Amino acid sequence: MVCWKKSQEASRAVAASLPVLKSAECVMVFSATTGGPDKVPSAAELVKWLLRHGVKVTVHYETVSDDDVGQLILSHAAEKGADLIVLGIYSHSRLRERILGGVTRTLLAESTIPLLVAH
Repeated sequence: MVCWKKSQEASRAVAASLPVLKSAECVMVFSATTGGPDKVPSAAELVKWLLRHGVKVTVHYETVSDDDVGQLILSHAAEKGADLIVLGIYSHSRLRERILGGVTRTLLAESTIPLLVAH
């Protein structure tokens, strides 16, 4: 499962994981936001790039009403039987993450599924 937010960190994580993604039966690209349907980052460019590299891919967009995107990612990964979660971490400053929490903090603390991360 690739957690997509158009950022340098997420791009690095996907590029680093490409050999693993190519060998996967199917890769789900998951993109979520708390800002409403019009704020969900498009994964269209990522999907095209993955397809060009021979990755079998599906896409799932989600809009959530609260700020707990990390819990949503974990529950969705468990529900879909993900073997690996690929994501960019610390797209906000570490100080902001430490004070306010965030997706990175939640996933690093609570994931029972292996993470492939890049900063």
